[in-house]
Amino acid sequence: MRSASKPQDMVFSAMHLLGVQIEVDYSRPYEDLIVELARKSASPPSWLDIGDDLPFDPRSGMVPKPPRHGNGDPEYISGGEGGKPVSVSKYVETVSYIPRFDINILPSLAATTTTSLLSDGDLVCASIFKVSRKRAGPPMIFLGDNNYEVAEGLDETATHVMIIGKRQCYTFGPQCEFPGYTTWQLRLDSREVWVRVGKAIFLQVDCSPFSSYSSLQKFKRSHLRIGGAPGGSIQPCSCPSSGE
Repeated sequence: MRSASKPQDMVFSAMHLLGVQIEVDYSRPYEDLIVELARKSASPPSWLDIGDDLPFDPRSGMVPKPPRHGNGDPEYISGGEGGKPVSVSKYVETVSYIPRFDINILPSLAATTTTSLLSDGDLVCASIFKVSRKRAGPPMIFLGDNNYEVAEGLDETATHVMIIGKRQCYTFGPQCEFPGYTTWQLRLDSREVWVRVGKAIFLQVDCSPFSSYSSLQKFKRSHLRIGGAPGGSIQPCSCPSSGE
């Protein structure tokens, strides 16, 4: 939401606030610096909760694409180049936020250089559930033993959903009457790369102490590379803290 004469200063002026060190080099594209900033400040990955409608950098699939910058308001171009400029403020989430992230962004073994850091996708550890579509009735998500949750707003191409974190509202309102989790929709694209589709959806789950859904920790976690090269697959979690 800030502005600067040189777009790169958007990163250089903020990196130390996030505990990140990036070489000050104005010859590097602003888009590359944004991806590096996000990757190096992924704990917690608060940039996953800026806004549901933000476009994403195709090299990542999870890092928001930076808007056009100048001395005026930052803007996106709707409908691609030649479209109408839209202020970034139109995309920013104003009702709810994620106070605790359930997803972890893991360091990729291949991301040892700046080049690989920008192109190898994002390796995540998260609770990932398969979408069940039947001939009759709405699509559902299998959460556990005989427990299903209807997913309103599910994209017709989504095959899986991934928990990002528990949602909380800034103010009281009908949309925040029930507890639940912010969830991203996923699928394999034509390149055999896992990508995000549609908008984030709200998975309404009973979080009371008497509910079997009081914690997602009882569900098995998985690892998945989103974006990057083809060939990613959902793998069992191997983190040392898994299951604790």
